[in-house]
Amino acid sequence: FGSPKSSQPAINGWSDVQAMLPNAGTALAPGDDGAVLVNLAFSFPYAGGSWTQMFVGGNGIIGFGANPNPSGFYDPADFYSATPKLAAYYLDLDPSSGGTVRSKSDATKHTITWSAVPAYGTANLNTFQIVLYANGNFTFTYNGIASTVSTSPIVLGFHPGGAPPLETISFS
Repeated sequence: FGSPKSSQPAINGWSDVQAMLPNAGTALAPGDDGAVLVNLAFSFPYAGGSWTQMFVGGNGIIGFGANPNPSGFYDPADFYSATPKLAAYYLDLDPSSGGTVRSKSDATKHTITWSAVPAYGTANLNTFQIVLYANGNFTFTYNGIASTVSTSPIVLGFHPGGAPPLETISFS
């Protein structure tokens, strides 16, 4: 599947400032621990496949080919399931209690923005994006993270699906 590539963010760490505007993109309603199927305007090459749709999860993750939360509730182990996925900030978030998840697409990139989404059961608001580019590159960008690790880990990264060898890195 190749290695992930990143481009330099443009302004304040945001690769697409327009996505932060209230009318930028389509509001999604993944609910607490759910996911919404979203069409891409291009075919995204990732993890040995070429994807024209993705599942956008309320928990800061996107999956290709299946819901990234197969258990139906937040479970950090779901990151290691067979579904290819990208996780900008995989945590038990709850967009049903505040904030928005938006999807904005054009011919060369697709931006998913989680804006002021609280961690489940808290007032800790988190704002970040995943941007997919038609050439297979992707970026994760952040503009305000208030959640901390308490009882669940926060997972960031990419997983091609299947059972590749994994390496866990602790930043504590």
